[in-house]
Amino acid sequence: MTDHFTIREATRSDNAALIDLELRSPLFVNETRESYDRSPDFFACHRLQGDHKVLLAEANGRPVGVMAGVIQNPLIQGQARCLVYIQRARVDPEFQGQKVAWNLANELFTWSHELGAEGPYYLIAPGNERSVAFGGRAGRRWPLEVR
Repeated sequence: MTDHFTIREATRSDNAALIDLELRSPLFVNETRESYDRSPDFFACHRLQGDHKVLLAEANGRPVGVMAGVIQNPLIQGQARCLVYIQRARVDPEFQGQKVAWNLANELFTWSHELGAEGPYYLIAPGNERSVAFGGRAGRRWPLEVR
């Protein structure tokens, strides 16, 4: 538990609330607002993958953040790595800047490390400045460009 929100694994009963959270937490890529409607099943793409986890941050019983990761083995600069791919991350606009994403990420990184992952990786549109900044907060080990 943090000062004003808790983190737990999301369940199917959270489906409607997670869809709503994603709709009210758009991405901003350059000057374009991007929202995604995961209806009717927020978890559909996750069930198709192997080792994955969806974490939910709640404040007063209301979802204020979500982060999903899946363990993958990408080739980076010609070398196979065991990493957690951060597939989805959203924070309610009212809670941005309050370390919701940071705490979700730390929980996800702990889980992935226990499964042998050496760290995270992200695929972020270059114009998504907030996400690019967040992904680089702990330092970058690989280039920003996808090759």
